[in-house]
Amino acid sequence: MFLHRFDYVMTTNYDNILDTITDQKIYHLHGQFLIERNIVLHQSLGVKYNMTRYDISTILIGDYFLSKSFLPISANLAVKTGKNTKYDFYSKVLEKTIRDGQIEIVVIFGLNIENDYHLLRELQIFLEAGGVVSPKIIYCYYSETDKESFCDMYDKCITYSTELSEFVRNKIGVYIVNSQDVLKHFL
Repeated sequence: MFLHRFDYVMTTNYDNILDTITDQKIYHLHGQFLIERNIVLHQSLGVKYNMTRYDISTILIGDYFLSKSFLPISANLAVKTGKNTKYDFYSKVLEKTIRDGQIEIVVIFGLNIENDYHLLRELQIFLEAGGVVSPKIIYCYYSETDKESFCDMYDKCITYSTELSEFVRNKIGVYIVNSQDVLKHFL
């Protein structure tokens, strides 16, 4: 029921736990385990577990580590051929969701900002590019260390043009909330 409070649910996890517990569409920003076979760069990568093959091809091209290397560029070109599985990179998913869904409030829950600051940068950019008038980012932290890391990383991400940097600093409302308080209230 908690997840149904949100118009869009995105995860960086590869597993299908959220897909299993809700009937909502879950966006897997870093790829996901699938049973159907995908072809990426003319290859299909997978693992077998309990006699079932799980495809990990989208994880290959959606993973954070690879998102900062040459592979996403070549993978992005490769998905345009008929032999390769069509796959939207996390940046396209975020951009389209914010633009088409006219998203004004983004709630970040359970994200390790040290590993996934690239998602924060994309959010900052697409909230401005999407023409959101009064954007808000709500970061739900678990520990004081998480809270400090988010605040530090949020500022470190602001390395844009003068106009975009001013938008991110002055127009995006940033709210920091204790996850435990949220869970107590809703669960």
